[in-house]
Amino acid sequence: MSELKINHQSMDRLEKAIDRLIKHLPGQHNQMSHAHGGSSAPDTGGSYGTSGGESKLASFEKKIVDRKNEEGACFGSDGNITHRYSGTRGKIEIPMYQVTDGILKGTIFTHNHPNQTPPSPDDAQLMVQAGMKELRAVTKKYTYSVKPKRGTTRIDGRSLARDLKNAEAGFYEKEKKRLEQKVREYTMLKSDMKKKLSAFEIETSIHKAWTLVAPKYGLSYRRAKT
Repeated sequence: MSELKINHQSMDRLEKAIDRLIKHLPGQHNQMSHAHGGSSAPDTGGSYGTSGGESKLASFEKKIVDRKNEEGACFGSDGNITHRYSGTRGKIEIPMYQVTDGILKGTIFTHNHPNQTPPSPDDAQLMVQAGMKELRAVTKKYTYSVKPKRGTTRIDGRSLARDLKNAEAGFYEKEKKRLEQKVREYTMLKSDMKKKLSAFEIETSIHKAWTLVAPKYGLSYRRAKT
């Protein structure tokens, strides 16, 4: 699979196109919080069992969003948990036989990201390899969703990681230049620039990279406020 490269000279047009695409993605106009009293919750792919009017999946995500280590679970088509996992701050290990033997096929896997980051390429590769219906990553601010499109049965995780990294770097560098100009014009402190860049890297550049790259790999990606 060819490497995705970003032409920095055409980044303005590319970023505007990505912004328009993001605005029209499902769930982007009604971003809200099922944890903090919003008007609608992120799509859970169906009813997936209810408990007191709330899906069991949404209830589980509320419980794990503030945990210091990663915790996750697979939900079957009846909305009940089929498997639960506990990990470290940076990862969850799922037994390989569960992935290769089709045990997790058709499930929705959700887990928290204590580092407040979007899904990783490894997350997406695991989802496709296991035949999952959806992979979700929950942070305090956003809930991320990645789904394989029909016919997507395999992805190259290394190639996906490379393309995401290249796209993310392009968006990050453009924002960095914009903020550096503000510092030179004395309209922003350098310390404030560093804070804004750190937040931009986690919340925006990786998000835009996923939005750009996902279709190339037969994936559907979206983000909603937690």
